[in-house]
Amino acid sequence: MCQLLSKEENDRLKASFQALDKDGDGKITKEELLYGFRKIYAHLKEADLLKEVDRAFSKADLDGDGFIDFSEWQISCVNKDQILKKEKLAAAFKHFDKDGNGKISAKELKKVLGSGNKKFGND
Repeated sequence: MCQLLSKEENDRLKASFQALDKDGDGKITKEELLYGFRKIYAHLKEADLLKEVDRAFSKADLDGDGFIDFSEWQISCVNKDQILKKEKLAAAFKHFDKDGNGKISAKELKKVLGSGNKKFGND
């Protein structure tokens, strides 16, 4: 899904990720997220803030490793309704429909995804 992001959208997500990733290790910890949330939600009581951080962190940490990496950040921040607009889906389809016939064949999938998978037919 993140391949459907524009460069500008991806750049904004990268900047927000880097702003939270205080130690620059490519991962956001719960403590780093809490630090960022404190700035944004200064009006919340500490208990409510902690609940919000726990909720957001558990939704974003998709692999459950205790960190949010950039791909998890992208997935959790992307507005699915916005990204799945007809134009973006059409562009993604066109990327796979190499011959422009309105269908995606196994041969076209092999061309785009690589030919290493023997499960695709010779269509």
